[in-house]
Amino acid sequence: MTGANASEGGDGAASGLERRARGLLRAYPPGYRAGRGEEILGTLLEATLPGRGWPPARDTASVLAGGVRARRNANLRLAAAVSLRQAGILAIALYICGRLSGELSILRFPGWGPSGIGWKIVLPLVPLAVTLGAAWSGRRRLAAVTAAAAGAAIAYLTFSGLSQPGVAAAEVESSLAALTIPLLALAALVLLTGSAPRPPRSWLWLPCLPVAVTLLLVVAVRLRLGPAQHALDWLGGWAGPVESPYSYLTAVMVGVCVCWLVTDFRPLLGVAAGLYLTQLDTLLAQPAQLGVDWTVFIGMNAPCAVAVTLAWLIRRPRRSPPAAS
Repeated sequence: MTGANASEGGDGAASGLERRARGLLRAYPPGYRAGRGEEILGTLLEATLPGRGWPPARDTASVLAGGVRARRNANLRLAAAVSLRQAGILAIALYICGRLSGELSILRFPGWGPSGIGWKIVLPLVPLAVTLGAAWSGRRRLAAVTAAAAGAAIAYLTFSGLSQPGVAAAEVESSLAALTIPLLALAALVLLTGSAPRPPRSWLWLPCLPVAVTLLLVVAVRLRLGPAQHALDWLGGWAGPVESPYSYLTAVMVGVCVCWLVTDFRPLLGVAAGLYLTQLDTLLAQPAQLGVDWTVFIGMNAPCAVAVTLAWLIRRPRRSPPAAS
C-alpha cells in the first residue's frame, strides 16, 4: 500500500515537472517548439533530480533566455515590408477600436434608446468590427465590402449632421476634413490586408482592450456599480490635453510594448502610429484656431517621432541573425 502511494506520488511529481517544463518552452516561438521542443524538454527532464518540481534555476534561466533570442531572431527574419504591413494593420485597428469605444460610450447615458439618435451613432459599429476581424484574418474581399459599408455609414452620419440648420461654416469645414481620416484609414486597411503572414494573435488584446474597458464601464453604469465605475473612469482618465487619446490605459499599453522591444519593434510602432492617427482625427474635427498649442503639438508629434524611428530601425539593412542554439 505504501509503495503504491509512493509510486502515485512519484508519477504526480513527474507529470507536474513535465507540465512546468512545457510551460517554460512557451518562451520559444511555435515553429521552434515544433522542431526542437521535445529535444529541449528531454534535456530539461534529464537534468532535473528526482522529486524536484521545477528544473534547476540555471537551466530555467537558459531556456527563457534562449526563447527570447529565438523570438527576436524569428522577428528579424521577417521581411521589412511584412513587418511594416503588420504594424500598419495594428495601428489602424487601434484607431478603429478607439472610434468604436468612443461611440459605444453613448450607452452610458440613460437617455439613449432606439427612438433617439443612438441608433444612428452605432450604425457603423458592426461593419467596422467586421472589417477589423476580416483584416486580421487576411480576408481582403470581406474587408473591402464591410469597409465600404462602414465608410458609407460614417459619411451618412457626417452629412446628416451638417444638414441641420444653424451649422456654422467652420464646423462644416472641420467635419469634412475629419471625414478624410476614417475613410483613408479604412482604404489603407483593405490594401494592407493579406492572406499571409497575418498579424500575430498575441497582438489582439491591444485593440480590443479599450473596447472591453468601455463595455465594462457601460455595464457598471447601468448596474450602478459605483466603485467599478470610478475605477474604470480613472483608467480612462489622464491629466493631458482635452480630447486626447492618452489615458492610464494608454500608458499600460505603451509600457507593455516598450518591454516588448526586447523581441519585437512592431507592437510599439503600431501603438505609436495608432495614437498619431487618433490625435490627427481629433485635431481635424476641431475648428481651426490661431497660434500653436504646444501641449497638443508635442502630444501629436511624440508618437509620430517614435513611429518613424521604429520604422527606420525595421527597414534598415540587417544581417540574417543566426539560429538560436
